[in-house]
Amino acid sequence: MHFVTMTNTSFSEVKRLLHLDRELTKKEQDYLKLFYNQMSDIHLRTCKSKFSGYIGTVERNSNTPSFEMNYEDFAATKYIRQREKEDNER
Repeated sequence: MHFVTMTNTSFSEVKRLLHLDRELTKKEQDYLKLFYNQMSDIHLRTCKSKFSGYIGTVERNSNTPSFEMNYEDFAATKYIRQREKEDNER
């Protein structure tokens, strides 16, 4: 299956954590777990159908990893998807 998703998750941060030459801290492990959950098949498929492809964001708040479904990001995604649909119909 192929579809477009939108997120503000830092893929460079994920890559950095995956290539560290030391054992990950608990917070780093938690960050990666949140990322893996975000990229799970069930999450991606659900977000494709329910949230126009917006998959939320893994971020660090006060240095603690968290997962957020930001309403403003979702609204922007819906707007972009609607514009793409209108452009394709022309």
